[in-house]
Amino acid sequence: MKPLPRHLLTVVPGFALVLAICLLALASCRQSGAEAQAERVRFELVSPVFPPTLGRSALVFRLVDAAGEPITDADLYLTAAMDHKGSMASMIMTARADQDGLYAIPVEWPMSGEWLLTADATLADGSRESHVFELQVTGADDACDVPEAKGTDE
Repeated sequence: MKPLPRHLLTVVPGFALVLAICLLALASCRQSGAEAQAERVRFELVSPVFPPTLGRSALVFRLVDAAGEPITDADLYLTAAMDHKGSMASMIMTARADQDGLYAIPVEWPMSGEWLLTADATLADGSRESHVFELQVTGADDACDVPEAKGTDE
């Protein structure tokens, strides 16, 4: 076997180094673009603070732009589906913001368990953003019991 010519011994490692740098730069650009897209709109689930129980409840969302300002002119569509297949039909709801930028959606939970909430927002410019929340709905017996405050007898 003949040894490689001297000029190839210096060119090949240099080419490999340049190629590796280019690939790393390309990967970092793609990642920062995805992060910028993710930060364009932030979805916040304001209420409930505790897991909701079966029956009537309300979900309250806030949409915030990249500058931290509330978005008040979006149409919010919410799809609530059980986390496991074969359980229940999905529920679809809509909301508009109130004067404080809160999107309140009344809901009646028909079954306890894990629910996936997909919030889709159509912004004023026609663009769409979405976010998925996981929510645990508890049965009435599973709800948090708050102990009564005991007074002192004096």
